[in-house]
Amino acid sequence: MTEEFSSDSISKWAKRIAAEIEPESEALAPMMMEAFLRGGRDRRQLFENKAELGGFLPDGGALLLPFAYMALSYIAKGLLKLYQSGGLSGISNLLSIWKNAFDLIKTRKAREEAHAVTETEARRSLRHTLDEVQRALREQGLSTDQCELISYRVMMVLLDEPIEGAQLVRTFQSESA
Repeated sequence: MTEEFSSDSISKWAKRIAAEIEPESEALAPMMMEAFLRGGRDRRQLFENKAELGGFLPDGGALLLPFAYMALSYIAKGLLKLYQSGGLSGISNLLSIWKNAFDLIKTRKAREEAHAVTETEARRSLRHTLDEVQRALREQGLSTDQCELISYRVMMVLLDEPIEGAQLVRTFQSESA
């Protein structure tokens, strides 16, 4: 793990993501996120030995939480590409813009009053990032519904606190495989 993001912060974010994706796995979430960030064998075991980390879900499905961390890794890669292209002054600024775009989309009146170019560009970059994440998750064998659920909810957790969410994204950028 990187030094810029503490173990306590990782634990907090892991639990927040678990609460959105798979609440029954919340107690294991910090351990699973740390294993994902370590990479290598630890990360592979999250996907290979799902039964050992909490078993299968009552509906017969496998744990989704490791895929949420994978989605976060893909989100981090997408944000890094946007940042490196020179179009951003900071990742936290992009997350703040996306948060504002989500807020605007929630109410039709506010959306109509918003500046159309800014909203369109923010939505386009967000949609592109989420499309890439969902495509990568589908390649892992998840259903379209699972891909949408995971990518949307992980992004919404990040948008709750854009500045700290940007720090988590940077942690995943430096640790993603």
